[in-house]
Amino acid sequence: MQLKSIFFVGFIIFFNAPAESISQVATLEAEPSTVSLKVNRADEPFAETFSFDRAIQFMDTTSQDWQDHRKCITCHTNGLYLVGQAMLRHPSPTLELSREFSRSYLDDSAVQESETNGKSGAIEGLVATAAMLSISEQLSGDKLHPSTIKGLNYVLTNQDPTGGWNKWAKCDWPPFEHDDHFGVSLMAVALGMAGKDYDASPEAQLGMQRIEQYLNENPPTNAHQKGMLLWGARYNDSLLTEKQKTEWTDELLALQRDDGGWSLLSLGDESWKRAGNGQPQDSQSDAYGTGFAIFMLRQAGLEATDPQLVRGIEWLKSNQRASGRWFVRSLKIRDTPSKHYISHAGTTFALMALIECGDSHTEASPPVDLH
Repeated sequence: MQLKSIFFVGFIIFFNAPAESISQVATLEAEPSTVSLKVNRADEPFAETFSFDRAIQFMDTTSQDWQDHRKCITCHTNGLYLVGQAMLRHPSPTLELSREFSRSYLDDSAVQESETNGKSGAIEGLVATAAMLSISEQLSGDKLHPSTIKGLNYVLTNQDPTGGWNKWAKCDWPPFEHDDHFGVSLMAVALGMAGKDYDASPEAQLGMQRIEQYLNENPPTNAHQKGMLLWGARYNDSLLTEKQKTEWTDELLALQRDDGGWSLLSLGDESWKRAGNGQPQDSQSDAYGTGFAIFMLRQAGLEATDPQLVRGIEWLKSNQRASGRWFVRSLKIRDTPSKHYISHAGTTFALMALIECGDSHTEASPPVDLH
């Protein structure tokens, strides 16, 4: 399958696309009313009871819908979904469809070096796809697919000698499209996890060497960047020292709010401002900050029984919405309201945190009605 799709990591045109282009509506029989998946709304009712299954159903449905209607993969929706769903380690038809779509994109845009169309073939999309697909396959215990290997080779061949990708989109849309750091640290995770079928390849060896050089010359400046490296260091202990690991773990723990959660804004620095009026984003606890912090702290070796993580998990279970998602405000507010697609990434990180802390049991949940 050849895809002439527009692929970037949550870039501007997706946020300007009409909400009507997402057609599915979830009818949740356990809730008193029908909840739309079209719009991530701050006023969506909270779930009467926490449901892990409903969160999975939301991400399955939303990721498939995004893929079908937007013809792309983004970090904030079906890209990170590749990682989160794979952590469940059980067969998922939706996950396999997303993997097939991702491999086809890499084959079309990277391997065949098709002519770019808009932002199709943009380097940030290729790096994110190859890295997240690689992480997804390895989490499932699979060997890297040939298309995944070719995609990794392509982006590493196009890596800057300094270790980053200087054409990475930077449109003041943290945490993904704000600086070069996210792509570098994400690839560090993928290469660190790579098994013997890939990590000894010349491309992987040079790629990791350049990543380590980049990180030495561009050390992390905020908690999000440090959290990503705690993840990478789980698979490559040369990425940071034990002193850094301890300091960054303590830093993440210190950002926990009184209600038990973390906020996305607190993970950034002064540059993480709301666009449009230049005011800081609301700093209330949200699922992205909470899920991200818990997941990264678990990668750093913190026990799931740690009191602060237990409180964070309690916050997640108490703040799920009726659709199964967790609402997260976008840090990018333009003249028109954002679609708050960061809610999708927040929901996936919430799931990843729950899985890491052993709270991924499933229950009999009502089916999602796509009609």
